[in-house]
Amino acid sequence: MSKEFLVTYATKSGSTADVAGFIGQTLYDVGAKTVVKPVDLVKEIAEYEAVFIGSPIINGKCMPEIKKFVSIHTPHLSEKTVAYFITCMRLSQVSGGTAHDIPVFVDPVFGNPRPKREMTFPEKVHPVTFYIKAILGMANNLQPTSVAFFRGVLDYNTIGLLMTMLFKMMARLDGLGPGDYRNWEAIRLWTENTYSRL
Repeated sequence: MSKEFLVTYATKSGSTADVAGFIGQTLYDVGAKTVVKPVDLVKEIAEYEAVFIGSPIINGKCMPEIKKFVSIHTPHLSEKTVAYFITCMRLSQVSGGTAHDIPVFVDPVFGNPRPKREMTFPEKVHPVTFYIKAILGMANNLQPTSVAFFRGVLDYNTIGLLMTMLFKMMARLDGLGPGDYRNWEAIRLWTENTYSRL
């Protein structure tokens, strides 16, 4: 094993931590020496060839710990291969929408691109382009090798009363209730494909 990678993450309820661990194991299986560590425990990144950064989307944004990590380590990140993996419950793609300058992987469970006029309200307010813009802005416009979006886990016991009420309202429109929606095969496929391009 010659390449050493860092998989770092912030997590709200543990779902993104599980995804980070799975990505780390997949990288190890294909030949990368890999360290998996919560973002607030990472002090230095100079030794790593590539950095995979993960966060859930909370209120339309990555967690503050991720923004702080990226801000602190921007000089080193600009010299490395960087990939983001995002967990969220709702995401849509508008057919004929804005093309991205970076490779974007969207878990197939989110569905295919559709005309905006055919979308439900939850789909209209969760376009992938909105999140890409937020990620690039947070990352001081560093160009990542890839950004991946995966479904996560919805557990009302971990998200607070206000968010629970919001998710329940949304569920009336799209039927997306509590449960584990992670697609491990998609996560494995993206990880292997990202590694193969390095």
